Parts: sequence; C-alpha cells; structure tokens
Amino acid sequence: MLLEIKMAIVILAGLIAAYTDYKTGYIYDWLNYSFIILGAVLAIFSPNLIWAVIQFVIVFGLGYIFYRFGKIGGGDIKFFAGLTLYFPFFNGMPFLLVVLVLSSVLALIYYGIYYTIALLKKPTKDMIYFFIIAFVIAFFMGLTFVLYSYWYLGIIIFLLGFFSFTSVFLKNLIMQRFYRKEISISKLLDDDLIDMKQLSEKYAKVKPISTLDMFPLDSKAFKKLKQLLPRTAKVVVYRNLPIFGPFIALGIIASFIILTFLNLGFLL
Repeated sequence: MLLEIKMAIVILAGLIAAYTDYKTGYIYDWLNYSFIILGAVLAIFSPNLIWAVIQFVIVFGLGYIFYRFGKIGGGDIKFFAGLTLYFPFFNGMPFLLVVLVLSSVLALIYYGIYYTIALLKKPTKDMIYFFIIAFVIAFFMGLTFVLYSYWYLGIIIFLLGFFSFTSVFLKNLIMQRFYRKEISISKLLDDDLIDMKQLSEKYAKVKPISTLDMFPLDSKAFKKLKQLLPRTAKVVVYRNLPIFGPFIALGIIASFIILTFLNLGFLL
C-alpha cells in the first residue's frame, strides 16, 4: 500500500509541477517544499532510507552548482532532489536517472522539432551547413544500429543525435533569436539570466560580480549590480527559457510503466 501511495504522490506532484511550469515558467517552492517534507517523512519507513538521504544530498548539491551556472532552474533541482526521497530505486534501477533520461529525450525531440521548423522559416547559409553536418553525424550513428538489425534503436539514435547536434551547433543562434531581451535596469528581476559578458564589456566596474557568460545573480549580487549601474543602463537578459516541467511529469509516468513491465537490470 505504501508503494502505491508514494507513486500516486509523485505522479500528482509531477502533474502539478507540469501545470505551473507551463502556465508561469516556475515550479513553485510551496510545491517543492511540501513534496520534500512529505518525502522525508515517508522515507523513514523505507528500507532504502540511507540511499534516499545520500541521493538527496548529491542531487541537491550538484543541482545547485548547475543552477548557479545558469544551466537549470532552481525549481527543477528541488523537485528532483525531492523525488529521490520517494524512490531512490524502483525495481532495482536508480529511479531519478531513468526519469532524467526519459524526460530529456522527450524534451530534446520536442524542442528539436520546434526549433528546426522555426529556424528554417528564415534560413541562413551557416544554419543549413550545421543542419547538414548534424544530419550526417546522426545518420551514421543510427546506421550502426540498423546494420545490427536494431532498426528501432537506429531511428531513436538518429533522431536524438540530429536534434542534439543541431541544438549544440545552433545554441547561440537559438538563444539570440528566441530568448534574448534588452531591458532597463529598473525592470531587472532577481531571477533573470543576465548576459554578464556583454554587461562587463560595457560597464567594467561590474566585472568582479561574475565573469560567466550567463548568470542568475543571488540577492546580494543583484543589489550590488543595481547600485553600480546608472538608472538609464540597459541589461541583456534571457527570459522565457524552455520549460521542462511537462517533460518531467511525462518522464515520471513513463519510468513507472517501463520499470514495472521491463527488466532493465542488464543496463547496470
């Protein structure tokens, strides 16, 4: 009964996170902290309590580093850390790892298709060049599996490879075209992803704050930045970045289904 209760809580929390992330771009702390506290209570009754605590600390610690480098949202990190308290393992597999892989695959394919269609509406020579390179690399990656009669894996590897390499090759163009905004300093929010490289080139006195290209400032650095810059200053930020919440929910549901009906232990 406890297993079913934890599964229901995790799926429900994932669906709520998907909804709030889709509607607002945030997975709110009221959800994450409730999710973590309830998970900590339920973990006490789990035989994997020690593993749950270890995974929670590792995920939260590493996640914070990625967050400070602007690679993932803070809400996502808290939710993932909370997930380890419910299921450090599920049917012998590290549950969070499976969720991350499936969520990333689904997000990669979705956004890969979206960006490809959007970018090709205004193609450039460099863009077409990178699309061709990504296609060739992905084709030969997929072909390797097809030659060994794993045609379904070949198709999956081709799609993932194509969209992965396309996203890497065209990352700067994607960020510039879809997410870059120039705003006045008065409209800067404390969770904005700031182009610190551009800002430090324009205002040398802000260099000590950060030398990273894109950086979400903590409250102390945020206040300092506003003090250093004139009121008329313009700041380049990256807003409305791709949401991940809906794919986390889909990844959770898919992970439960796959790990229940398939034995993936041979992958370890």
